[in-house]
Amino acid sequence: MALFYCLYFCIYYNNPELVKFLNILIKKMEDNNKPKKIDEILKYIQENSIERLRTVGDPLNAHIYHMVLFQAVDDDLRIVYT
Repeated sequence: MALFYCLYFCIYYNNPELVKFLNILIKKMEDNNKPKKIDEILKYIQENSIERLRTVGDPLNAHIYHMVLFQAVDDDLRIVYT
């Protein structure tokens, strides 16, 4: 799931170059070892662009945020609010 969070932070910090690199790594992974959420967030990035996913108020922005938040809860990560 580390790649999933890396993709999210690529959206958060507007880093399309790192998305390209991570996409290459993800393509090399075996499908049976790859969580479906990685493919899902990568699909959102490829279909909608990072700029749209970063736009506050866009429904996709809220969807991505909640997807990551719920995954963090599932992974028992400690959530720190600032």
